[in-house]
Amino acid sequence: MKSIISKSILLTIFVTAINFGFKIYLSYHISKDKLGIFYTLLDLVSIVALFFTGYKDSMIKVYSEKKFFEVYRYIVRNYLAVSIASVLVLLLLYNLQNNQNKIFSVYLLLLFFIATQISNFYSYLNVAYKNYNSMLYEKSIKALSLVLSFVILSKYFDNLNALIVAYILQMFIHTIYIYITSPNIFFMPENFVNIDTYKKFMKNYLLATVTSFLGSISIYMSAIIMLYFFNSSDILSEYQVVVKSIFFALVAIFAHPVASYTFPEVSRFISENRYYEVTRMEKVLQKYLLLMFLLILVGLFFTKTVIGLIFPVSYQNSYKLLNLMLPFLPFIIYTSFLVNILKGFDRFDLALWVRVIGNITFFIIIALLYLFGLDEKSIIYSLDISFLLMFFSALYFKGRLLSK
Repeated sequence: MKSIISKSILLTIFVTAINFGFKIYLSYHISKDKLGIFYTLLDLVSIVALFFTGYKDSMIKVYSEKKFFEVYRYIVRNYLAVSIASVLVLLLLYNLQNNQNKIFSVYLLLLFFIATQISNFYSYLNVAYKNYNSMLYEKSIKALSLVLSFVILSKYFDNLNALIVAYILQMFIHTIYIYITSPNIFFMPENFVNIDTYKKFMKNYLLATVTSFLGSISIYMSAIIMLYFFNSSDILSEYQVVVKSIFFALVAIFAHPVASYTFPEVSRFISENRYYEVTRMEKVLQKYLLLMFLLILVGLFFTKTVIGLIFPVSYQNSYKLLNLMLPFLPFIIYTSFLVNILKGFDRFDLALWVRVIGNITFFIIIALLYLFGLDEKSIIYSLDISFLLMFFSALYFKGRLLSK
């Protein structure tokens, strides 16, 4: 497990370097205002896609209990039904946009959503089946296919349309990659349907979806709130192109591998009542996160210089927002691990409460700060406080479960 996580981190660094370099390139070739709006529109897709995230954890859980084929047929049907409903929701959200924010065709946005959901479904199956070797290279394939597709398409389309079509091709190429490396998940045997297993799956799916939705909605809404309430496309672009790129690249490098690869193992240890193994994993993680926190504190003195070297001068002040978020990265990573423990105990409800607490905090704090007349930094303060409260609530719930 340690070897897999290490390889995943190294590959994620490679992928992050590609994606980050690509955004730097885009910042020089697409206007600042349009690039900020582009990524905010992608956030709309991401918000709708959150309704699917519970499938992954529920698939992992039912597969670890050796009951996956009892519900697979219904999983596919549910996924299709939610997809159809989500297309209608996305169409409504897009039509609510101002005309100046509709920078490309709605059909391209819908096609991107559909391609994303097909890609995600087979990615979730890959995780449930523990096809670790295939999973390791998924993000690399997506990053490379995005850049190469854009390079080719930009010769025939303007940069914005080339960019959205490149994102669509990225998802289809990713699906083809999974088909080549994990063909078994495309041709699975049918089995009788166990209604009790199906009910439990749906319960976990709904809880995990709401949990994931609440865990991510503040991130996606932050840019939308920044655009509509503070009406600053300039700050929005700095936040979308620089701050989110760097901060969530670090989340992808460190938090996502921990969340993805520890849950199957944590779930197994808890099912076998080997709680000491979970505690051992947690102690190792604590040591790494303490070191990370100290390195981040030192790195805060260099962010202004680094951003000034690699981004256009119009983005130079974005380091101020970034420095407000970086120290909270270790808490996000730790929270991901703690939430996995809660779900491993089959307490998806507690994992949900962690996210509820974080989101209530985010929206209350941002409303208060907005009323007191603070600027767009109030969004960052609200995110930071919500990260911290989610960590402490998850730590409290974990302690109660392991002490039993």
